[in-house]
Amino acid sequence: MPPEIVSALIGLAGIILGVIPTYLFMRQKSLAEIEKTRAEADKTKAEAEKIRVEIQAITRTKESTGASELTNFHPGVSEATISVERFPTNEQALKYMADRFRAVQKQVELAHLSERLTPDKSPERANYNEARSYAIRNPNIKFNHLSLLTNQRLKTAYQFCIVEQTPYYNVRFYSKCDTPSFTFTIFDREEVVVRPPYQEGDDGGYIAIRNQEIVGLFTKYYEQLWRSPNATGLKSEDDFTQLKKLCTE
Repeated sequence: MPPEIVSALIGLAGIILGVIPTYLFMRQKSLAEIEKTRAEADKTKAEAEKIRVEIQAITRTKESTGASELTNFHPGVSEATISVERFPTNEQALKYMADRFRAVQKQVELAHLSERLTPDKSPERANYNEARSYAIRNPNIKFNHLSLLTNQRLKTAYQFCIVEQTPYYNVRFYSKCDTPSFTFTIFDREEVVVRPPYQEGDDGGYIAIRNQEIVGLFTKYYEQLWRSPNATGLKSEDDFTQLKKLCTE
């Protein structure tokens, strides 16, 4: 073998031997970062589930506002730093959220992951829908919407995303939601209004919470749901066609 080829092969071998340790180090670092991210996601989901269960218990009892029960979730949560408002009926909760949609300043993050068990044609529901549409169309508001996939919800989202091309409205759908199926809305990352899972015949159950730590937890949980590969966005007619095929009702 000519000397120049031998020299070139030796040089190439040196480069490869120099690259391999770097590659192995970077791969190990990447795997460690992935594992750390997964562990943080699992922790956030577990904390959100713990709060969800507690909120569900609070909404089933009439004796307490819920503030004292929610002080156990984070060192920064105390009765002095938390504001809790309960709504014993759907009508009161819908009116409150309609007012919040009209007053929101910067952003809304809506997780609509539970099914509607009964049709609601009340004036309060109509007012709520009108106020939510106002926030969606408001050019000063960033509106992110996670939704369980149904024909009606897809039809409504199509109107905003494709027909009107509302610039700051984004929606992602879950065809099979593997998350706790409850609905919550975060307003300006200052307040979260939550409704845990419910059964037909249940009365109300909404609760509004103002506390930096708890709202921050729901925000992190929302971001995880938003990034999930189980969620499908609606950006085009092709997306609509594919989502329509997945609709089961």
